[in-house]
Amino acid sequence: MAELLSAYLITGTDHPKVVRALRRLRDRVGDDATRDVDAAEVSGEDAAASCNALGLFAVERRLVIVEQVERWKAPDVKAVQEYLRKPAPTSVLALVGQELKRDSPLAKAVAKAGEILVFDLPGRGRKADLPKWVEQQFRDRGIVIDHEARARARGVGRRQR
Repeated sequence: MAELLSAYLITGTDHPKVVRALRRLRDRVGDDATRDVDAAEVSGEDAAASCNALGLFAVERRLVIVEQVERWKAPDVKAVQEYLRKPAPTSVLALVGQELKRDSPLAKAVAKAGEILVFDLPGRGRKADLPKWVEQQFRDRGIVIDHEARARARGVGRRQR
């Protein structure tokens, strides 16, 4: 199993995949060693302090999940940038937000210390081939759909004249 990175930025419109990514992190670290907070209630400085804090029990890893990080102001982002320059070796900081751009200051800081995970649904802001996407989802799960089902799926969403 791959080693966990110091930070993850998890974003996108595919909510089930965002939830799955967070569950995988929790499973790797353990619920007892996970702190889940909201950026509306916790500053960037508080999030960094949570990563640096020693727990009551010796744990191999600590996971701090901060949701809605798009709500943070510049001082919060700056505090997290400072933390990510020298992150705690036993902590994983998972930042979750909606529609954060890869060139945002927060994303750039996370990219240097960890990984950006973007899970978007097809078609957001562009013309999508939704039936092809659905077919791929089935294929990824080892399910093969027949030609007739594909043809019906391609007809879904087309305007009737």
